[in-house]
Amino acid sequence: DAMQTRTLIAALAAAGLAGCGPGPKDGVLSGTVTVGGRPAAGAEVYVVGGTDTEEYAASTVVGPDGSYWVDRVAVGRCRVAVRPGPSGGSPGPGIPVRYYDPQGSGLTLTVAPGPQTFDIRLD
Repeated sequence: DAMQTRTLIAALAAAGLAGCGPGPKDGVLSGTVTVGGRPAAGAEVYVVGGTDTEEYAASTVVGPDGSYWVDRVAVGRCRVAVRPGPSGGSPGPGIPVRYYDPQGSGLTLTVAPGPQTFDIRLD
């Protein structure tokens, strides 16, 4: 009915004003990615963060020197994957398959607002 609809709309508006929901996506990560000590040129760095109900992903391709930079990363606890880049090829010496999935890679960090460095050394 109309009263329930108005109540629901008011509750949703109040939740939005109170800051409920996922945190801001204003973290910025940069660093280097190496595999066996060599730059992982062409690999993709994939960062997943958010809440239990909503996840946000950000990704970028690693440069020739192994450097990467990715913005719009969710602030808070994040999981990271490193996998072959968009071309589908295996960069450099090859990325071990265990790092392809952010759930099982073992690469985690807490992202703060603003820029921070996260170097990724894969064996």
